[in-house]
Amino acid sequence: MTRELISKKITTEMHYNIQIHLPETRDITVYDAIFKSLKEHLL
Repeated sequence: MTRELISKKITTEMHYNIQIHLPETRDITVYDAIFKSLKEHLL
């Protein structure tokens, strides 16, 4: 009888769910500033 050793790989995963509540505005520069900041700091 042969015994097989089964190797288990344990990984840790982190997931982030970022929700953005955008203000009501017709000024596109507000949205540009928000998404520019997200790009600079999160991506």
